[in-house]
Amino acid sequence: MLFDANGLQSYLQHAFDHYSMTLDIPFDFVQASFLHNPIPSNFGGSMLRLAVAMAREEPRPKARTYLQQAG
Repeated sequence: MLFDANGLQSYLQHAFDHYSMTLDIPFDFVQASFLHNPIPSNFGGSMLRLAVAMAREEPRPKARTYLQQAG
């Protein structure tokens, strides 16, 4: 995962809180990510989150581009 300084600090704080209470249970990064980025309860919210995530992604070349370069 790629984090900025604030995102990394959040995970480190959750990990510190977790390990200050118990050392026997492993820290769950997925569960920690749901605290700041919960799953929407409806389909529309999920589609909106997907659209925003896709809009943030840098354009990637399609598989056909890779095949043309290789062949």
